Amino acid sequence: MNKSYLDKISQQAFGKSIPQQTIPLPSTGVLYPLDKDGNELKEIDVRIMVASDLNILYSKNLIKSGKAFSMILKNCCLSDRDVDELIVGDRNAILIAIRAISFGTIYETKVKCQDPECPKTFDGEFDISKINLKLLELKPIQEYTNMFKFVLPQTQKEVVFKFLTGKDSQDLMSAKQNKMKGGGGGLEDDMTATLKKMVITIDGKGGVEAAQAIDVMEVRDSLSLRQYIIDSQPDVELLQEMTCPVCESVYEYEFDMDYDFFYPRTGQKK
Repeated sequence: MNKSYLDKISQQAFGKSIPQQTIPLPSTGVLYPLDKDGNELKEIDVRIMVASDLNILYSKNLIKSGKAFSMILKNCCLSDRDVDELIVGDRNAILIAIRAISFGTIYETKVKCQDPECPKTFDGEFDISKINLKLLELKPIQEYTNMFKFVLPQTQKEVVFKFLTGKDSQDLMSAKQNKMKGGGGGLEDDMTATLKKMVITIDGKGGVEAAQAIDVMEVRDSLSLRQYIIDSQPDVELLQEMTCPVCESVYEYEFDMDYDFFYPRTGQKK
């Protein structure tokens, strides 16, 4: 349902429009094409979730296929941009914002103490409002494109890579599910498949040649490339300080942004 229709119904039922908010993107707008008016995509408007959106979270088929988050983004983003073409870090920032304005900024979940001598699992609280954006600092090799370069330290070959988009992630998940149905797949397959999705060219060669080169890349080059992409990709920082109520250990804990992150709870704190 489009926003104008939802607003009309909301005005009739509750005398107000559906709340919305403008969200800054970690990519800072430098890796997407300009819109028809020549504007960069530095931020995006979103609305809160409404009751009909919860159907997505309760759909086992959408969750199993990995499409639930994309459906939430498509429903709640008030933009003509294709949310599947947004990079994963920008999508994460938008999802967190939608969750915060819809259900409140406190996320309650089970946390396992990180001290190996303490077996305690306790109720932890994460303050979503304190999540920081990890902004993009690299410059694309071409203006307003998702294309970046890295020189492999061992072979000195130049790699042109991109950050994964929502569509890329969905393709990888679908491929993994198909492999699992056939009894194949595994950690190494996942890692290599992901790198092949991100690499555009190696030494100017793309397509099958680049994919084959990834399979035989020296391990130090492969690890260096992976780490460079991880360190460089814009995203959200999900680490927050936690204190175990039993052993009083203090440590940084990274919470999972899974589907439970979006399930509302009665008595949700603001």
